[in-house]
Amino acid sequence: MTKEQERALAQEVAQYEKENSNGLGDFEEVPAGNYEISVESMEIGKSKKGDDMFKARFKVLAGKYKGNSIFMNQILNEAFQINIVNNLLRSLGYEHDDIEFKSIKQYREQTKGIMEDIKDDSFELDYSFNSKGFGRYKIDLID
Repeated sequence: MTKEQERALAQEVAQYEKENSNGLGDFEEVPAGNYEISVESMEIGKSKKGDDMFKARFKVLAGKYKGNSIFMNQILNEAFQINIVNNLLRSLGYEHDDIEFKSIKQYREQTKGIMEDIKDDSFELDYSFNSKGFGRYKIDLID
């Protein structure tokens, strides 16, 4: 990025922040419900504490919340946590035998490959919350 492009971007950011002082812009938080979505990003990264974490961002494609994002973040320290992510990955159209955890490096590469395969697909997301307030994500491929 050139210095001129950086200055222009800095001005745009300042103007945006001035107009959207709450940091949320025009977007409302997406409530529980059923949504047509695309998977905008999906990766194995790190949490603020440094734990391995599955991170996904789903974009709502239609309805009142069109354009809004729904986020999924899942720590990967225990078997049940990895199982949650495995079930999500399987719901994206992958067979049971295709999804496995051997190491973080392997899982990161597998997730990256799946993201590449689904980048143009649309899904139906059943988005809800459990009794502790954590998001629950059930996804089906739209044919």
